[in-house]
Amino acid sequence: MNELYERSKIEVSLRTIEFFEKLLRASTDGIVITDVSHNIIVVNEAFCDFFGRQRHEVLETNLFLWLETIGADGPKRWVEMENRVYVEGSCLDVEFMLTSQNGVKYLGVNASRVERFGTEDAGVIMSIWRDITEQKRTAELVERMRLTTFVKDVSVVLARNSTLQEILRRCAEAVVNHLNAAVACIWILNEKEDVLELQASAGMYTHVNGFHSRIPVGKFKIGRIAQERKPHLTNFVFDDLHVSNKDWARREGMVAFAGYPLVVGDHLIGVIAMFARNQLTEFTLRALASVADIIALGIVHKQNQEELIKSENRFRAIFNNANDGILMADIETKRIYIGNTKICQMLGYAMEEIERLTVMDIFPKEALSHVMDAFEKHSKTENKLASDIPMKRKDNSIFYVDINSSRINIAGKTYLMGIFRDITERKRTEEKIRHIAFHDPLTNLPNRLLFNDRLTLAIAHSRRNKEKLAIMFLDLDRFKIINDTMGHAFGDRVLTIIAKKLRKCVREDDTVARLGGDEFSLLLPGITHMEDLRDTACKILNIFKHQWVISGQALYVTASIGVALYPDNGEDAETLLKNADVAMYDAKEQGRNNYQIFIPAMHAKSFKKMEMETNLRRALDHKEFVVYYQSQMDINTGQIIGMEALVRWQHPDRGLISPSEFLSYAEDTRMIISIDEWVLQTACIQNKAWQDAGFQPLCVAVNLSSHTFQKQDLVENVKSILKKTGLNPHCLGLEITESIAMQDIETTIQKLKTLSGLGIQIAIDDFGEGFSSLRYLKIFPINKLKFSPYFIKEIVRNQEDKVIVESVISMARSLKFRVIAEGVETDDQFSLLKQLQCDEVQGYLFCQPVPAEVIERKMSQNATK
Repeated sequence: MNELYERSKIEVSLRTIEFFEKLLRASTDGIVITDVSHNIIVVNEAFCDFFGRQRHEVLETNLFLWLETIGADGPKRWVEMENRVYVEGSCLDVEFMLTSQNGVKYLGVNASRVERFGTEDAGVIMSIWRDITEQKRTAELVERMRLTTFVKDVSVVLARNSTLQEILRRCAEAVVNHLNAAVACIWILNEKEDVLELQASAGMYTHVNGFHSRIPVGKFKIGRIAQERKPHLTNFVFDDLHVSNKDWARREGMVAFAGYPLVVGDHLIGVIAMFARNQLTEFTLRALASVADIIALGIVHKQNQEELIKSENRFRAIFNNANDGILMADIETKRIYIGNTKICQMLGYAMEEIERLTVMDIFPKEALSHVMDAFEKHSKTENKLASDIPMKRKDNSIFYVDINSSRINIAGKTYLMGIFRDITERKRTEEKIRHIAFHDPLTNLPNRLLFNDRLTLAIAHSRRNKEKLAIMFLDLDRFKIINDTMGHAFGDRVLTIIAKKLRKCVREDDTVARLGGDEFSLLLPGITHMEDLRDTACKILNIFKHQWVISGQALYVTASIGVALYPDNGEDAETLLKNADVAMYDAKEQGRNNYQIFIPAMHAKSFKKMEMETNLRRALDHKEFVVYYQSQMDINTGQIIGMEALVRWQHPDRGLISPSEFLSYAEDTRMIISIDEWVLQTACIQNKAWQDAGFQPLCVAVNLSSHTFQKQDLVENVKSILKKTGLNPHCLGLEITESIAMQDIETTIQKLKTLSGLGIQIAIDDFGEGFSSLRYLKIFPINKLKFSPYFIKEIVRNQEDKVIVESVISMARSLKFRVIAEGVETDDQFSLLKQLQCDEVQGYLFCQPVPAEVIERKMSQNATK
């Protein structure tokens, strides 16, 4: 029996699993089961489809990986939902918004806790994800329809020939009916007493007397809305200090409040407000806002009707001081009946002139047909909004308005009243925003987006007309040095000048764009002769031939240009851009300051670069780098007082590779950071090993690249390596070049002070090659200046190099710096440097860079002598 029972249990389990798997596959909702660490242990295809992934790509990944693609707050919102699930057992209708290339998608999530799933017995959550985008759109459409119906009902009420109190009562009823209010009230301002008087109430109360029938402006919630003339909405009436009679609200189950000031121009008319037993959304305020102006105008209009003489003057004052233009036109004759001061100002007519015009006189001819069709439609409806309509001033200039129109009866005649809001400035702002989105803010040239768009259109045009076009990639040579030494503001001035010069080199129909940094691109359609293209390239290079003087600073700027032709070098934008880029890099390899037209052979060079990058990454992974050491000698005693650690690449096939072949690639790909850190750690380990073996402590110097030095955690990394290796900081030297030191003066000083404070020896490498200001040398916490081999090479034969070296040695002595000459290869160089009182020397004359074991043998030999 037990065996049958167990077999039955297994069969039930198998059927359950089979059913569950079928459910997963058949469900159009995404289903995900996660463990306590948010790892996905079960997922169906529907969930994966939301992210454009296959099931095997998602399964066993962490849910946060996909939540982060939804937005930065995705994981946070999931944790909040998860906490509710743990407390309440489930959490329903949580929304996430997923943005992709296909647009915005809204996902509704229901989650519940699973007591046990497989081997997991705690923290397992099953969530069901449903695409609710259409529901959201439907809800928005319903909201707009609700708003339209609400406005229409209020407009219909306002158009009726009833008393003011009756109209306001019906408006309040509309609020109750359309906005789910428990009670809605409208107060009108008594200006003399500065008191709001309750005129209408609907819902659970319809009386207009009692505690809130007269509210001073500034008192309670209603009074503050009037005083501040700002709308207000709260879903926590008990927490609002300004909500009076909280006992009533609690007794009647009131939860939310919304109120809106009724204003015409800068004139306060009153306040419309409501209480609700359910929480309210921003839709409530939008709905109140949509009728507030209409109700305010309706109040004024009815007051004018009921107080014949006084109201006429009052209506004129409000009408003419409205911030928006208002006019009324006869529905039958289309003649303008009346217009306010604002509409006269907008159109440029005097009041008496505007009343002699027709609707056809104030709109441009090209828009007249559309306007008159809209006029006829609006004349047959209670309320209508028209957006972005062109209007014509008296001087025939054009401006744009939004028009809110409604029918109104005056003395038995029907007019169409329009409220005109000038949106010309808004359109200008939108155009500016569009311009900013598609143009470079510094040079005002088209940016990458606009360039790509124009290129795509130009390719289509060239294809149809069987024409050629060319694109050029222009990259400034060594522009980073200008930025680093002269500052970014100076570099920006250079870029602005170049942009102006480039525009003068091309035709009016050509496009010059700045892609970013120091990269420019040019689009040249309609190429008929290659000579024209070459002439343009030469014309561009010519602007870089001469010395420039900017802000009193003389400098030379050069550029490398890559050219690609349609259809020869590609038939789509992506291919053309890629090949122009390849050609530009070829121009740089050809010595810079030239142009190269793309040929297929260039791909081989590009491939070589990519291959080098791949090999570098493999070299890091397979530990193919080695450290060589070159000794540094005291020029007076002849004793070895230090070493420089130099990286080499022991390639498995090519053997030992010089740094000149791979360091530039490492810099471009930022792999130099990993290489620098490895060299630093290796040198510290080796130096400590030599000391532990009994050799005399020496300082080993390590070069730092720009990328490494700029890392925020550089100091902490150095401290960590020293701590791990146990090396005394005094036995470590760090070398940076002038250009690195000058990139960010304040940061450089701070970092060097911290490193120097640890006891580390700091040296400026390749001194003399950069453009550093000598005034910074006295504030940099450095120990050594290291001459560039460039000055040492010709020091014996070149008097200028000798003078420079002598001057720097003299300056260094006065600043208490030691000076080391690198690249010493002859006895004559050594003798002259000794004569000039240089402190230290390094070069092939004494020792080539060699592996650690060779250095160790030499130190052992010296120790036995």
